[in-house]
Amino acid sequence: MRVSMSLLIYSKLLLQVSRAGLGANFTEIISELNNLLDSEALPAEVLDGIRYVEKEGVTAIGFMFLNQARQLSKIDDLHRVFVFLDGAPSDLRSKLLAPFKHDDFEVDMLVTGAWLREHDNGTIESSVHSATFGRLEELAANWGETDLAVCCRKYQAIILDEYGNEKEGALAVLDDGLSKYGQTNSELVRAKAKVLYRSEDHKGSLELSKILIEGDAPLSDVEKAFLGRDAAISAEKQGDFETARRYYLYGSDAAKKSNVSDMAAMRVGLLADAALASWHSGDRLTCLQDFVAVLGELNQFKPDETLRTAHCHAITRHVLLWLDQDATSEKRLLEDGEETKIYPGCVSNPEPHPEIGSRFVTPIEMAWYMLAKVENHAELDAGITENLDRFLPNGPVIEGQILLASSKMHKAIATSNSVLFAQALRETVANLAYVQANGGHQKSFNIENPTYGQVPAASREQQSALRDLSEQFVLLFCVNCVFLGNLGAINHLLETLASTSGFSMRPELLDRLQSSGPTPDFYTDFSQLVLQEKLFAESTEQGTPRQMFELSFKALQIAQQTGQYRLVAEALLPWVVERWEFVWERQRFLLTRPSLHESSIKTAMNNEVGSPETKVAEILSAILPTLGIGNQRELEEIIAALPR
Repeated sequence: MRVSMSLLIYSKLLLQVSRAGLGANFTEIISELNNLLDSEALPAEVLDGIRYVEKEGVTAIGFMFLNQARQLSKIDDLHRVFVFLDGAPSDLRSKLLAPFKHDDFEVDMLVTGAWLREHDNGTIESSVHSATFGRLEELAANWGETDLAVCCRKYQAIILDEYGNEKEGALAVLDDGLSKYGQTNSELVRAKAKVLYRSEDHKGSLELSKILIEGDAPLSDVEKAFLGRDAAISAEKQGDFETARRYYLYGSDAAKKSNVSDMAAMRVGLLADAALASWHSGDRLTCLQDFVAVLGELNQFKPDETLRTAHCHAITRHVLLWLDQDATSEKRLLEDGEETKIYPGCVSNPEPHPEIGSRFVTPIEMAWYMLAKVENHAELDAGITENLDRFLPNGPVIEGQILLASSKMHKAIATSNSVLFAQALRETVANLAYVQANGGHQKSFNIENPTYGQVPAASREQQSALRDLSEQFVLLFCVNCVFLGNLGAINHLLETLASTSGFSMRPELLDRLQSSGPTPDFYTDFSQLVLQEKLFAESTEQGTPRQMFELSFKALQIAQQTGQYRLVAEALLPWVVERWEFVWERQRFLLTRPSLHESSIKTAMNNEVGSPETKVAEILSAILPTLGIGNQRELEEIIAALPR
């Protein structure tokens, strides 16, 4: 009975987990327990139970040894444990180290506890503790425990590099280790790749990482996840985005296989980083399709579960904002006024800023609307906008619909899609009517506390009140079709509008887009200009220089009023350059003193610096003096005030 009680007490002590721990003194209890287990005093059923537990190759006393070793708080205590092992009989040492030969345990587990606690306490001394690990390596090598010796060699380098900033010393330790334990030793090759990565030697780090990845090095799944991330970042920083994508996905797959709950956020983050690599390589469609998977996976964990999950949720949404910024070439500013920026591996960062958990995270529905918005601004068809209702866990959000409508309008005008345009116009009118009816943008648009539901269709009165805006968009669609040469889309639009409701249009404006007639106002006059240019394009004739200028000038004015200025400027630029070449060759006689302005016009036409908005404004400014227009000064002031 007393022997069984002693076994129970020793086991309970060695299996306990506490903040204080037993320190290196636990080795005394290990010795007592070993003597007890080797004695003949234990009941047969107890011995049979121990043998049953140990049939998988993990000794009971070895597991208890591991449990206490992981709780050591000082590297010096770890050294005392190694000294104990060195003085222990070889059979006892073998039993204590047996767990580390099992697939479920890594040899690093013996040493990481003391190292991590010293790290957390800021008490690691590079020269002292690297030397200590050197002595641990010697002891392990003498026992024939090569994996443990390699582990200690690795930590020598880590301490020199990360705590002493001794890159060359760390590399020397690793190179010597590779000579001693084999040039292909995966642990040391990986450690060397890390040292090079930390020093921004991404070429050297990637070369070593490739060897490990392509050679399927025998690393743990968690280590493979980190290896894939480091390799991908090194590739991305060298502009090799296809390799970066492949290795991000390699890391994500490894994180999934690890079945470690804390790796779930990193797995999804690596998927997002892989998607970004595709975007950078020019494969925007794959990027958007990947983000469909990313947003779906985000539902697997909540933002407030851990720091990593908070980071993954917050930075995924941040990346969507950056994608929209990149797709539109329009800056998206954060709350503090900073420009939205990203960096390689940003979503999968395993060591997030400690304050990321306090950052506001928009509902997942808003993230889906943001992704659909990017799809439209990128002028792609990834099936996101089309199937959006299926992706929204809690249904449609009014704030999301308001954000989405402008991007659908952008895509419709950019691609001359009359069906999408009619839908976007109906939604734009409904959204504006809703905002006006609910006290303006500030009162009706709250991204932090969005309103779930569908924006109601605009009433007839609301449609009439927003008629000017509807006509502006219709004219903008048509003139952009002229600039792009998609004249058939104008006819298709007119057919579509005839059978579409949700907005108000004057019949006479639509008539002017199809036939000549009275033009009592700006919009009907512009409609006639569009019709004339359409007829010119369908024949061998060309309009006059003044007609070309007037169409361009008024198109930019309408584009500015409707928030589509850059889009129209991009379409207008090549059109106006081509038209001016014809004017200069065939219609110079219609110009006023063309030779006087030839130099400034050529300079504006050949300018390769600046945005399309700037170039278009400079070209119109240079052309204007040759047209003999009476209110030239007034027009110059208007052009000067256009967005650049």
